[in-house]
Amino acid sequence: KTMKSILIAILLIPAISWSQTTEHSKRWEISTVLSYGSENDLGNGGFMLRNDYEYLFHKTISASVRVGFFHSHPSRFNNEPFKRTFSGLTGGLHLNHTAIFDSERNFVKASAGLAYFNTRSLYQDGNPLDVRTHVDVASKLGYGLSLEGGGRLSEKVALGLALDVYSYYIFGDITVIGANLHFKL
Repeated sequence: KTMKSILIAILLIPAISWSQTTEHSKRWEISTVLSYGSENDLGNGGFMLRNDYEYLFHKTISASVRVGFFHSHPSRFNNEPFKRTFSGLTGGLHLNHTAIFDSERNFVKASAGLAYFNTRSLYQDGNPLDVRTHVDVASKLGYGLSLEGGGRLSEKVALGLALDVYSYYIFGDITVIGANLHFKL
């Protein structure tokens, strides 16, 4: 019985989505940002991948669920013989305000919201014969701020730049800048 209910749900959800009007489907937007920056725990540079699932209440006001992952790499400028990396997973809710101009082709979006962070710092110390590995794990509530700008390539696709600042201990724990791609559903 449970399997039959799951199968019916799997078949019904796409059918219901397909039958919705196009006006309603324009209220949802998905965006992906690939960016590079630094984290403040170990001070290494790294890459961040962020996905937003955004609901537009109006042309200029929206709310989004944001999920991101940051991973640093050991610095090439650091002469220490030991490995130091940082990884962080974040999820949160953001409120967004978008300014649209130039015949609705270009936009600037400011976002702010609460974010939950789960981070891991891995570092090694000691001497080459006795290497000790340490892992620090933290789960914290913080906030995220972002500023995005770009232009529409078509009615459904936009391309631009994004600056993200995430904070859970001090301002700018993770700061990244990168390219973003938006898709209107």
